[in-house]
Amino acid sequence: MVLHNASSYLICFGDKNDCCVKSYIDPDKNKTKISEELFNEIKKNFNELSINKIVFLKQIHGTDGLCITDLSQIPYEKNVFDFFGDFIITNLNNIAIGVLTADCLPIVLYDTKKNIASVIHAGWKGLVANIIGKVFEKLKKNFDSSPDDILVYFGPCAGICCYEINQDFLKNLENFYFFKNTILKQKEKIFFNLVDFAKLHLLDLGVKAKNISFKYNSCTICGNRFFSYRRAGNLAGRQATVIVLK
Repeated sequence: MVLHNASSYLICFGDKNDCCVKSYIDPDKNKTKISEELFNEIKKNFNELSINKIVFLKQIHGTDGLCITDLSQIPYEKNVFDFFGDFIITNLNNIAIGVLTADCLPIVLYDTKKNIASVIHAGWKGLVANIIGKVFEKLKKNFDSSPDDILVYFGPCAGICCYEINQDFLKNLENFYFFKNTILKQKEKIFFNLVDFAKLHLLDLGVKAKNISFKYNSCTICGNRFFSYRRAGNLAGRQATVIVLK
């Protein structure tokens, strides 16, 4: 687990040891167990803050999400898997919002002018369906956010070193003019750069290159620090990426 502690927000990038679901189970069947495990770990790792509530969505690799501007939207202390979606936005302090990943890319956004936090579950399906663009539309509509003011942090995900794809996969990327810059061909193998795809889309939306941090991005497939669906299949756990406004 790694913490990024800024003056206005705290981010936790989990691994197998902290802020994780150690064996992935269908949320519908084991909601209480996963809720308690996540809540206890996050409360422990964010012990310097007074976490009022925690929110995780039931992720579906789509482009919908939750924008939290009032506590009445999240009535319980642990709002875990109560809503469907793949991103969360909030302007409320002491609310832990997070995503669970095991090869998909967790993206954390922070608006330096409006003091708004967002976290995105960005697998390839969400990225090609324009989940990043949808989040920026929400930020503009609800808070009048500008891409110039957004800081971006990439968490651990499948790296280009290990994210092997087949030729047919490339058809999914063709609507994005920059997609060829995210493909690496080595001998008879093809690899996809999930991080560069997200980065290029963010730049296209107006985010400044200097505001995008790769410091916390590592390959989940290499080594054994992180859970990886591609490595372990359905037996893989999930690590949490969480942000809290102070």
